[in-house]
Amino acid sequence: MDDRPSSQTHSPSQLVTFDAFLPQATAARAEEAGIKRVRTDLVTIFVLGVLAGAFISFGAIFVTTVSAGSVVVASIDGHPLSSAVLPFGIGRLLVGLVFSVGLIMTDIAGAELFTGNNLTKARCRVGEAMRQRLEVHR
Repeated sequence: MDDRPSSQTHSPSQLVTFDAFLPQATAARAEEAGIKRVRTDLVTIFVLGVLAGAFISFGAIFVTTVSAGSVVVASIDGHPLSSAVLPFGIGRLLVGLVFSVGLIMTDIAGAELFTGNNLTKARCRVGEAMRQRLEVHR
């Protein structure tokens, strides 16, 4: 059974399409993705983790570059001629936008963050342990 809306009428082609799924189908897809993640071999997880670290590091270096401070133009004798300082809010906004570039690169490349993998496996193990305890206490 396909949970997507039927496309009996032909609409003009779209550049971006969205699949609409019922909640049950969405839960099933999330479960399949979690099972696939848990069953991934260690070498693949390690390589994807290294990639994620590289992308996050790139974002951190970019943040450091953007937030490095103000620019002061000085004369030969050392007196400041002009300076360029961003307002505090604009600087923080740029830092947030720039760091998200590392996260976006991680997501697009399909790299895996260490925390996400551990939380997925821990959630599966906790769920299994809870089921076993409930069976014992019946």
